[in-house]
Amino acid sequence: MTDQSRFSRYKHYAKDAYYHLYNRGNGRQNIFHSKEDYLFYINRLDRYIKKYDVELIAYVLMPNHIHLLAKQKTDIPIYKFVASLHTSYSIYFNKKNKHVGHV
Repeated sequence: MTDQSRFSRYKHYAKDAYYHLYNRGNGRQNIFHSKEDYLFYINRLDRYIKKYDVELIAYVLMPNHIHLLAKQKTDIPIYKFVASLHTSYSIYFNKKNKHVGHV
């Protein structure tokens, strides 16, 4: 799921700006297979919201993709929040499912 260059290529990130962030499983594969997967993602979402001081307005988790509406509250570009969140989830997903590569 993680592709930091996709997020960082826009280069115009601003404090107090709102962003629609989305990501889909590689090849449109499902990224959530169980309730446990959704709960793990929500737990990590909460962790990284606090770490990067991001305001989460709304979110939707679908079996093969996610949507987040978030506000960047600091000068730290929001793509760093997304990259950390999705890297963490990808590590969990790959380990749990004995999968290698992009999620």
